[in-house]
Amino acid sequence: MLGIERAEYDILKKYVPNYYINLIEPERIEDLSCFDMDLQIIFGMLKFLRKVSDSEQIIKEQFW
Repeated sequence: MLGIERAEYDILKKYVPNYYINLIEPERIEDLSCFDMDLQIIFGMLKFLRKVSDSEQIIKEQFW
């Protein structure tokens, strides 16, 4: 992620923390009620936007 050469990485790795990141796929979450209200809104919007994007692509393929 840092975009540096291996030799530079070996020198710097003791100074750069290795944080783990949990990735979430909003499309796969069926029940958003387990999240804070703000996350419910954001994840709901992401699911909706994906559906709109897919719909637009389908319409373009069918009618253009």
